[in-house]
Amino acid sequence: MQNCKLDPKADEVLHVILADLIEGNEILQGKNAKQKRSAGVVKVVQSLEQYGNYFDHPGWKAPQLAH
Repeated sequence: MQNCKLDPKADEVLHVILADLIEGNEILQGKNAKQKRSAGVVKVVQSLEQYGNYFDHPGWKAPQLAH
């Protein structure tokens, strides 16, 4: 990616997080009949939590799952 300004390791982590977000979104859309749509919500929230663990984003706060 020519326009990417991230360190290669950070870029790799970001791509993993994005892949997980896409997978969660597909579950939410019902594209995986073997999983409940609520599993998609969990996947997306966990991905957003990972973003916060790896990137210093001022003001970032991932959504919280209700227990």
